[in-house]
Amino acid sequence: MLTLMAAVIVGAGFFLLADKLLVPGTGKSAKASVSVEEVKKQVEDLSARANETALPKGALALVAAAAKPWNNTAMFDGPADFKQEEKDKNKPKLPSYTGFMELGSERLAIVDGFEYMVGDILEGGKRRVVKIEPDQVVLEDLDGAGQVTLKYEDPNVSAR
Repeated sequence: MLTLMAAVIVGAGFFLLADKLLVPGTGKSAKASVSVEEVKKQVEDLSARANETALPKGALALVAAAAKPWNNTAMFDGPADFKQEEKDKNKPKLPSYTGFMELGSERLAIVDGFEYMVGDILEGGKRRVVKIEPDQVVLEDLDGAGQVTLKYEDPNVSAR
């Protein structure tokens, strides 16, 4: 199964980057003799075959992402915004709400990898769990600064 996924990734990468490769010793780019439509058809065929096999969801998501339209370049060509990174460093990082469990009348929230019930104080001792819902958790700052609502973040979906 992993072999098919590797073939899909390598094949899609080769077709998409073929016109960027250099012919050894010439310094000139090798033009691909494959059209964009043919590449799309290849990716769709491989995607269909992948759907017929029992690939993990992550592999299927990767194949689906490869089948979507790509930019002209695989590299970021915009200006670097280092000032934004500095601003983000000063902003306190909110915890991540990644799981919900209901055991009878008790509800558990998984926040930053730890399980909490209503009334529990989070690791670090700065916030208390006030309310747990399947789609959100409400935390209260113990210093009286207010409340924070964390929306559920699916741990199986990577942030883009």
